[in-house]
Amino acid sequence: PETSNNTAVSPNSIHLPGFIVLAPSNSAAVAYLTADLTLDFSDAAIVADIKENETFVRDIIYGTIRDELMARDINDIDEISLGLAIRKALGRAVARESIERIAFDRFALV
Repeated sequence: PETSNNTAVSPNSIHLPGFIVLAPSNSAAVAYLTADLTLDFSDAAIVADIKENETFVRDIIYGTIRDELMARDINDIDEISLGLAIRKALGRAVARESIERIAFDRFALV
């Protein structure tokens, strides 16, 4: 993933732009997925922790997207399924109940 100047949309949110993940080589229809995400949390303190560990969090998200692209049919990949997978993966790093929303500000299979 690309690095970013994370911009909190609100005190309990963080914007993470610039994810570009290559599709599996056997996918003729899609070369890569590109996405920008906004994560909403129940506590601003968690946002501060995420900012301090942004590289780690971005790696979790990037790895989750990559794994989903490898494991699933490309036609089954959408914002909802990826959001659920990302929530589950991030739930291992932060309290899952603190994740209120994962929104794709940009999502494209190219």
